[in-house]
Amino acid sequence: MNTVSFNAKQILGIFVGIFVVIAGIVVNMQKFGNDISIGNIAVIFATGILVVISMIVVGQD
Repeated sequence: MNTVSFNAKQILGIFVGIFVVIAGIVVNMQKFGNDISIGNIAVIFATGILVVISMIVVGQD
């Protein structure tokens, strides 16, 4: 039976990636108000996803 397991680095990477997305959106909302562009949101999400993926790859045993 195959099980999925995460170590501490991977969990930390997931939380940091989520934090990057939330912080990026908050900062852009303060800077641009409700006029934040879709492209800007896409860059924020892509950065967060890259952080998560890189930490999962780095944290593999």
